[in-house]
Formats: sequence, structure tokens, C-alpha cells
Amino acid sequence: VTIVLYFIFPFMTNVIQVRNFLATSIIVFSVTRLANRSVRGSAEYVLGILIATSIQYSSAFFLPYILFRKCHPKRLVMIALVITTILVALTNGDMIKTSLIAVSGDALSEKMASFLTKANWGFLLSWIKQLSFALLVYYISIRNRESSKDKMLIAFDRNVVNLNIFLVMICFPLVIYNATFLRLFNNILFLNYIMVDHHI
Repeated sequence: VTIVLYFIFPFMTNVIQVRNFLATSIIVFSVTRLANRSVRGSAEYVLGILIATSIQYSSAFFLPYILFRKCHPKRLVMIALVITTILVALTNGDMIKTSLIAVSGDALSEKMASFLTKANWGFLLSWIKQLSFALLVYYISIRNRESSKDKMLIAFDRNVVNLNIFLVMICFPLVIYNATFLRLFNNILFLNYIMVDHHI
């Protein structure tokens, strides 16, 4: 089921972006290591994300998640709301754009200014789609939490739910600037499909 869903979407989108496709594979493997709640599991996750970042820079946005992986989903929503509100305020004031251009130097300033040109409102459709996925996996997690006795599966479900919340909230200010950041959502769709397949 997981493979079929992935071939429907977003396989054709990902496969033509070779670097992102390879990075996605490493990200998916790295997240599964978090089911092991030991320091080793966290270290394997960080190492995996660093390897993915060496292939596709956008993978670096998965690194901060390690700080929030043990949060309860409801608490994570509150934390993410605060961070997102601050980031949205900064993006509306162009403080982030001005700061990045300033530190990028003359050689990169023109390219950075072009990259940080704000996107049109069309990105909201993709963002709402990902929000729907986040709500779906959260519902599945709640529905199956009591019946599941597999601790590794419960830990995997929690990480998938939290990762969805993390990306939906934190990436909102990023996709306002550039729709390229929407690929971060595609990077975790395979994990969502795995979770759905587990509980069908």
C-alpha cells in the first residue's frame, strides 16, 4: 500500500529531482531510527540528516526537530504556534530577508534577493494539503494508541505526528518566501504512507 500511494504521489515529482530524491530516502531512514529512544537513536538521526544535507541543503531544516521529538503533540502545537508567529512577523517586516542578504555578501546578494522573493498565495493549497495529512496521521495515532502494544510502532507514530506538526507550523513562514520549501512536505509523505499502511 505504501509503495502504491507513493507512486501515485509524489514519486514523479521527486524522481526528476535526483538530489532531493536521494535526500528523501535518507531522511525517511533517519526518522525510523528515532523509534529507538536511546542516545544512539538520536545520534543516528542527526548523522543521517547531516548526510542528507550534504546532498540537498534543504534537509537541514529537519535537524531542529531533534529538540522537539519527545514533546506531546498538543504541547508541540503550542510551541510551534509561538515560533511560527514570531517568524511570520519577521517575514512580514522583511527582517529575515534583509539579514540574509546582508550576511551573504555582495557576490550572493543578488541571488539571495531573487530566492527570497515572496511567493503568490497559491502555496496555501499545498500547505492546506499537508495540514490535512498532519490531522489524518494525528487522528490515526489517537485511534490506535490504546490498541497497539508494539512500543516501537507507538514511538514511530509519535515521531511521524510530531514531524508533521513541526513542518506544517515552522515551514509556513518559509513557503511564504519561496515555494521551493514545499518539497520539505514531500520528503515526509512516505512516512505518512507507512503509518497509514500500518493501521489499515
